[in-house]
Amino acid sequence: MVQVIFGVLLLGGTAFLWGKYRPKKRDSLELCLLCTVMGVWSLFLSDGVWWLQATGHLMQAVVFACCLLELRREWIFRQRAIRRMAKAVRPVPKAAKTSAVAVSRFAA
Repeated sequence: MVQVIFGVLLLGGTAFLWGKYRPKKRDSLELCLLCTVMGVWSLFLSDGVWWLQATGHLMQAVVFACCLLELRREWIFRQRAIRRMAKAVRPVPKAAKTSAVAVSRFAA
């Protein structure tokens, strides 16, 4: 029963992360796939020796944490790139345009 609960939690958490961060890179996609496979695998396993279950739950938690950190890192890099692109595309202020035109008129 504990395996099923952890499997459902892992699948739900992975679906939430997938929906929130929308992974694009291959590493992120592979980690999400790994979390999903571990969640489904956990649903099919029966209860067994307690230490083996504890090891499995610990591994699931570690993989989920890695997935969370990788998706968050990718999202932060995407946001920085968007901000950098927005900064690079900003129009030149009018004061700078007029002064450049005025200088070129006097030079001619």
